[in-house]
Amino acid sequence: QNLTKDGCTFGRWYYNSECTGEAVTGWAAGAKAADVELWAKWTENAPDEWTIIYKDQGNADFSGVHGSGYPQTHTAGTQTVLVSPTKTGCTFDGWYADAGCTGSAIATLGADEYHDTITLYAKWDLKTITYTFDPNGGSWGSSTESKTVSGKFGTDFTDVPANPTREGYTFSRWNKTIPPVFVSNNLTFTAVWTPITYTVKFNGVSASNAMPDMTMTYDVPKTLTANKFIKT
Repeated sequence: QNLTKDGCTFGRWYYNSECTGEAVTGWAAGAKAADVELWAKWTENAPDEWTIIYKDQGNADFSGVHGSGYPQTHTAGTQTVLVSPTKTGCTFDGWYADAGCTGSAIATLGADEYHDTITLYAKWDLKTITYTFDPNGGSWGSSTESKTVSGKFGTDFTDVPANPTREGYTFSRWNKTIPPVFVSNNLTFTAVWTPITYTVKFNGVSASNAMPDMTMTYDVPKTLTANKFIKT
């Protein structure tokens, strides 16, 4: 009668402990008149290996990018360390055993905890993105501090601050295009200013000759034209 042994496959019976030579399958009736000692030959089975299936919370298809060397199978009797994935605009909040991503996150598959295909669910949290508006020398009323607006990645962005003001300048634009949604990274928008120009007129007050007007730019030094008026 063949025996069983956990994790092994029975081979044959042998007359020696090394299980060499011809295997014993039996003998004719009356062929043995004394006790016979036989040795069983065992072959260790390959350990069970279970496939790991990755999904998103709610049983949706996995939408992230796996990290280098992420495990695709789990071998019985050994621990398997899981690898964190990445996803644009999101932070990874762990692998879970249920589609609802409740309870505690799983970092390692235990050696003896699984006996079938394993499905793991990724929990993602949308990143909070901040847009900063730098007045660059201007102000909003009495405040010269930058304004910040925050929101979740991918959500609409509509709270663009009013244009700041600056003495001697007109607001031209922000230095980059403002997206209609919160993108995957923080952004800073800096005010671009255009200095105002003005005209200087010279009045000789009844003097002869004339002097041409001068165009001046705010905050840009410029030497005035030398006096050309003549008065007798």
